[in-house]
Amino acid sequence: MKTTLLLDDKLLERVREETGIQEKTLLIHMGLEALLEKISRERLMNLYGKIPKAKVNNRRRRVNASTR
Repeated sequence: MKTTLLLDDKLLERVREETGIQEKTLLIHMGLEALLEKISRERLMNLYGKIPKAKVNNRRRRVNASTR
């Protein structure tokens, strides 16, 4: 989908310098994905303590039997 955006030139240039990515479309896609990840993380953090009897599992890497 094509969309016209008015972007802050200084902000765009700063992001280009920090990431090394020059393609505007890729920068916008990555920014939107990062925003969704941030929102999802915040929602998950807000659930902490609100689900009764929820068990918190420790995350551990599965040990491959062949590497033991």
